[in-house]
Amino acid sequence: MEDLEMLYNKYFKDIYLFLLGLSKNKELAEDLTQETFLKALKGISTFRGDSSIKTWLFQIAKNLLYTNYRKGFDLPLEDIANRGVEFTEKILDEEASEEIVKILDGMKEINKDIFYLRVFGELSFKEIGHIFGKSANWACVTYYRTKEKIRGEMEDENNL
Repeated sequence: MEDLEMLYNKYFKDIYLFLLGLSKNKELAEDLTQETFLKALKGISTFRGDSSIKTWLFQIAKNLLYTNYRKGFDLPLEDIANRGVEFTEKILDEEASEEIVKILDGMKEINKDIFYLRVFGELSFKEIGHIFGKSANWACVTYYRTKEKIRGEMEDENNL
């Protein structure tokens, strides 16, 4: 098992960008990132190794975010262009990212989560599936359908 300082240095940025991408709140993302690693430190003895440590940390972060959401924090989904997200073989420009965020805003939370875990967290489909207690195939299909829905709605919007 890697020591916590090494894990912190290795995964801090990934966890922070994931939380920032979902919350669009720098302070909340910073707080929850710290809390993620604190919770991991306290619960390291419960880590069974069923998934990678990275997947486990993302699951902790996601759960903390949802806990805060249930407590009444607003989690708006806004512009994702500032992070240089690669989407279907190109870097999104600001106009396209705003369009994507509007489309994502109308989707189910699970589709948003999978999109962000794949794009920001750069998690494998196996890791995403594990977070949701599903298969890698389920995660892949859900991501693909989300991406295709975004692409389709963008094409419809541009053809008007």
